Amino acid sequence: MNSKAIYQGGVIGLNRDDLLINGVGYIVACLFLIVAFLLGFPIQFLTIAFMTLTYLVFRPKQFFHPNNVVFGFYFLYVVLPSTIDYFLNDNALWGGVGSQTHGHYLLTFSLYFLFIGSITWFLKKAFPISARNVGECDQYFKKRFKYETTFLLVLLLFLYSLIYVYLYKTGGLSSWIYDYKKVYLLGRKDVGHISLLLSVYSNFVVFVLGLVFVSKKRGVSRLVFFLIIFIWVMIPVAFLFGLKSRLIVLLIIFFIPFLLKIELSFRKGLWLFVTFIALFFIGNYIRSDGYYSDFSMFVGYLPSYFNSYILHDMLIKDFSPDYFTTIQWTFKKILDFLDIDNGFEFAAMSNWLTSVYFPKQWYDFSATQQWPIESEIYLNYGGTVLMVAPIFIYSFYISVVYFLACERKYIPLLFLYTYEFFRFFGSFRGSMLEWQLWVYLPMYLFLALMLLFVLKRRCI
Repeated sequence: MNSKAIYQGGVIGLNRDDLLINGVGYIVACLFLIVAFLLGFPIQFLTIAFMTLTYLVFRPKQFFHPNNVVFGFYFLYVVLPSTIDYFLNDNALWGGVGSQTHGHYLLTFSLYFLFIGSITWFLKKAFPISARNVGECDQYFKKRFKYETTFLLVLLLFLYSLIYVYLYKTGGLSSWIYDYKKVYLLGRKDVGHISLLLSVYSNFVVFVLGLVFVSKKRGVSRLVFFLIIFIWVMIPVAFLFGLKSRLIVLLIIFFIPFLLKIELSFRKGLWLFVTFIALFFIGNYIRSDGYYSDFSMFVGYLPSYFNSYILHDMLIKDFSPDYFTTIQWTFKKILDFLDIDNGFEFAAMSNWLTSVYFPKQWYDFSATQQWPIESEIYLNYGGTVLMVAPIFIYSFYISVVYFLACERKYIPLLFLYTYEFFRFFGSFRGSMLEWQLWVYLPMYLFLALMLLFVLKRRCI
């Protein structure tokens, strides 16, 4: 029997996703990792090679599938910095993710596999997703989404009001133009509440404008509409939030109805990566006041930016696995707001670890380094002892939201999923229960309900 039949399950009775769901793929991969390591191959190289191979074999078709977020994170924070470090350091022993013990590299791979396996099971067995159904989302939204011009004007007026207040409180537009780096680092200390509101609300406005874009007929008018939104909405908002990743996020939110129908291929994935790097380079150039003008310098900077696993390496050298060390800090902000004494000095694990390893950054600039989700598991779930439970629960949650938003096509829940899509990525470089969740989630739910209320036709 040929290899195609084997791949489709003609020999062993398993299809591709069954190999992922029932753990057969994980067991085979781990055996290969262990055998290859015993034969002398560096464990760092083996980890990133099997992560990439696993994704290519089990790659979901839909762009916004949660598993693409999982691989996206590990690609940026493990595969990319390791590869760059290898070539920049004269073929060094793949040290870009630190010199962790072999067991911790296997833990990183196990965590990655557990996430994609859990999500695949939910979206295949419990909440089945049809690629064809998801791919028709843009046409569905075009028919269902009806808006009023007055509503859009009110949205934009409030957005520009927030931008004006934010600029005023941080020193004015001239300060941002002539001393961007200083204002971005130091000038925003006392405007956290405005920053938070502007961040969430701008996402909502861009999402609604993206639905308007979908509802317009193809042609020059639709192109002009996008250019206006890009220049007068996206760029100003991204400028106030560091440009680099923020502009990319806004573009994804705007085009989400179109991106839903994209079926990922290797070529499309490559183009997305090139576009991401180009936008990241431009944003970093502006944010650094032109310091990273040379592309080779920029490439050398990337491992230090995507450095979460180097930080994790530092952590495991100085701390032992523990239980519930930092997870309860997620409630600090709420308890402080309610004036309840809690004794928590920090609101997040990364805040605390930054104060330990980079005290000047934390105490002088309130800047935070980001440790990966492995660090949270290491300090709160005994390393590997209890890690299955939070991963399984979170995989269930993100799968349900994705199913309702993309399979059932509930427009307000699609907006909620845009938040969860990016928060899901963010949770891998921090915590599954960061303190912002208790602030952001109610705001997104409120805006989703408002969107439901103002739509001319009922969408849920």
